[in-house]
Amino acid sequence: MIKFGYNYKRLEDEGVVSPVIGIECEYKVSTRFEDYVEIDVKVKEFKGVRLIFEYIMKNVETGEVVATALSKHCFLNNENRPIILKRDFPELDEKLKKLVKI
Repeated sequence: MIKFGYNYKRLEDEGVVSPVIGIECEYKVSTRFEDYVEIDVKVKEFKGVRLIFEYIMKNVETGEVVATALSKHCFLNNENRPIILKRDFPELDEKLKKLVKI
């Protein structure tokens, strides 16, 4: 587990929102209500304005991948205007760039 140091509350407190602008999901294997599923989340891409998370969901008992997904996000200020993290939030920009390489 990576400690990122930025949670969504902190972003909002600093005047940043990061809405979901796209979702893709591919179901591989059915799960049942009583199954436990582990979700690994990684930063797949970050170009300063758009952020893409990659998700791999596995059945905890079998280790089988049950689904994969992507979510696409942007960064806006309180007026819903796009912001450039490198300029406006350099600490967050650097942290996200480092996560892409992990």
